[in-house]
Amino acid sequence: MKILLNNIKECFQKILKRSEFGKTSVCIIVSLDVDAICALRILTSLLNRENLQFRMIPVSGYSEMTEAIQKCGNMYKSIILLNCGNVYDMSDFIKGDIKFFIFDSHKPINHNNVNNEKSIYIIDDGMGQLEKCPEEEIKEMSDGDEDSIDEDDSGSHSSQIQRKQQQKLQRSLRKQLIQMHEDYYSQGTYYSRPSSTVVYTLAQQMNHDCNDHLWYAILGLTDAYIHMRLNQKNYDLIFEELQNEVIRLNIHFEETQGDAKKIGGVFIENEYKFLLMRQQSLYNSMYYSSYVGTKLKLWKDRDNKRLEEFMAKLGIPLNEAKQDFRYMNQKYKQILKSQIAEVASKFQMDDILYRSFVRQSDTKIQIAASDMVYAVNAILEYPQALLSKQLMQHQCSEVIEKLKTSETAAKFQNFFCALDTLGSKSDDLFQQGVQMALEFQAALVDEANNLIENNELYPCKHFRYGILKNESPQQKKFFQHPQSLQKLALLLMDIYKEKGYKQSNKSVILVNQLGELFMVVGVVGGMSFSGQEKNQFGQYFLRKVQELNLQFRQDSFETSVIEIHKDDFPNFIDAITDFKKN
Repeated sequence: MKILLNNIKECFQKILKRSEFGKTSVCIIVSLDVDAICALRILTSLLNRENLQFRMIPVSGYSEMTEAIQKCGNMYKSIILLNCGNVYDMSDFIKGDIKFFIFDSHKPINHNNVNNEKSIYIIDDGMGQLEKCPEEEIKEMSDGDEDSIDEDDSGSHSSQIQRKQQQKLQRSLRKQLIQMHEDYYSQGTYYSRPSSTVVYTLAQQMNHDCNDHLWYAILGLTDAYIHMRLNQKNYDLIFEELQNEVIRLNIHFEETQGDAKKIGGVFIENEYKFLLMRQQSLYNSMYYSSYVGTKLKLWKDRDNKRLEEFMAKLGIPLNEAKQDFRYMNQKYKQILKSQIAEVASKFQMDDILYRSFVRQSDTKIQIAASDMVYAVNAILEYPQALLSKQLMQHQCSEVIEKLKTSETAAKFQNFFCALDTLGSKSDDLFQQGVQMALEFQAALVDEANNLIENNELYPCKHFRYGILKNESPQQKKFFQHPQSLQKLALLLMDIYKEKGYKQSNKSVILVNQLGELFMVVGVVGGMSFSGQEKNQFGQYFLRKVQELNLQFRQDSFETSVIEIHKDDFPNFIDAITDFKKN
């Protein structure tokens, strides 16, 4: 059943109505991404406010989501899915009186979820193109059904003509329905409004909006933007909504004097497309920025002459640019703010600034939304085997300790640490996440430079592909996670875009050899800060492995990720060389 965003309160009221006092009636299944965890933070606050007991289960892919739902059985009245469930037919999981409530930015939404009027509730956020969604399933028609009219000579001549006309109409309607399904799904996968902003709308309608909830919505929006899941138009639209909320909820902070009185406040601020500038030197934040690095073509400028020229044009000495930004002379911070737009335009970086938000965490420190997103995302993707050593001093909060089970504690340690980072009043977890993010980005840039320098990206007709042999410590540490491999593919795609290759050659497929399996990730040209293009690789991969009858696993919520057995990979890569975006 489709619920309009403006009426999202209906979902929560249905959950409340179905809950039983003193029993755990709600199960939340949550994907391992920043937006989903931010949505979880808001949602659990709303449930706690109503004294509703709930269980939460983190999942990293379709098989874990399926297992979680099956284990739920009939124990829960309501199952809430955060950033998972939209693209799958959830009617397969309906048992008894269970109701599914899906908050998921992945699109397109499976038509059976939209059309189920009793057990599945999805949110129409206005960005999911639901007006094109087919209203019914394509029914199989056997050969006997096709020929039955022709073989039936009984009845009058007029009745035979009527039956033939009816069959002709049915065939025509079926053809139209098939075309409608094709048009709806062949566009590929894409993203709409971040789930955290959807759940924040729920908090507004429940009169429980506050700066904490607003901050989580801002982080979800920022996560979608800096990871190229939202185009500029949709980002600006949601930004305006949240900007109005920031003004409304923080007007008293603006009127107070002194940083001590502004702790907890959220403020609007232009942000640079640099990497974690407040957490390192200005120089490194620009060098390791995917945006600046590609625009200045740093992959072919190992002496960094272009970056040094940029600094010189700004009027910032290198010794100032290379020290920690916090200790950089205030004079040069002002020069950066006043001169950046003009100087950047001379280097074809007209959109080097974007509108964003910061939050006052204590009397001296403001945390940028993008910095928090990078830190939490790094914790989520950090190798599990190394996470315990990195965070050995950290103890999860009492609330999260109660929610954990022995089974999930080890398997989803990254999730619980990321969840705690968002809600922690301490700066320790955030700073450790920052260090992980800096370490990963340095590896990302280095890996991209190596692939290009060694000519390890091979051109096909409509895309390029490269293979990570998973031999170096860097590859083993940082590129086992699908999203990490996707980020590397996006960086490579932007580099080739700046090289001036035609649009059709900007798509990139990256492969990482993981033992007996090859993990394959496809990204399409057009996924950038300025735009978003629907990704058709997932459907194309699936069609080819089925045609070739290959062993495969397509388990990620990002359907453009597929795992192929190493013996089948040569046949697979040969088969997909004719890929072309519609």
